[in-house]
Amino acid sequence: MFKFHARVAIVFTFSASAAFAQVAGRLTGSVNDASGASVANATVNLYVPGGKSPILSTKTTNDGLFEIPTVRPDVYELGVQASGFAEARMGNIHVDPSQATSVPPITLQVSSTTQTVEVSDSGGATVQTTSAEVSTTLSQAQIESLPVLDRQVSVLFIT
Repeated sequence: MFKFHARVAIVFTFSASAAFAQVAGRLTGSVNDASGASVANATVNLYVPGGKSPILSTKTTNDGLFEIPTVRPDVYELGVQASGFAEARMGNIHVDPSQATSVPPITLQVSSTTQTVEVSDSGGATVQTTSAEVSTTLSQAQIESLPVLDRQVSVLFIT
């Protein structure tokens, strides 16, 4: 009797996993840049519609191809990110059971970079903007350390 229950449990387990494998679909596609060249190592994320965090994720191959296996049949959004490119999102992707759903090629646009430089007054040196005059004050120690042969102050005014 025990052997019969064990056999039934094993058959049920394998048939349930086989049934799930027959129901799941898969998602395939490619990622290109604006010139048509493939984008390698891009992150492809699968989202529920309106979702913020991905439910499945993969990377593109060196040829820019990706595959997400065992996707439950439903409607999804696809997001693609790559270094140097703006994120691309594609919605309304229907995954059918037991079939490979191929999405159209996803084209990534080069992202623009912005840099902000903030300048604030720290109370340090100020810049004279109203005159082109350049002047400074020399201390006695600076005058004495100058490489002048006769060390007379009047020689400094001749330069």
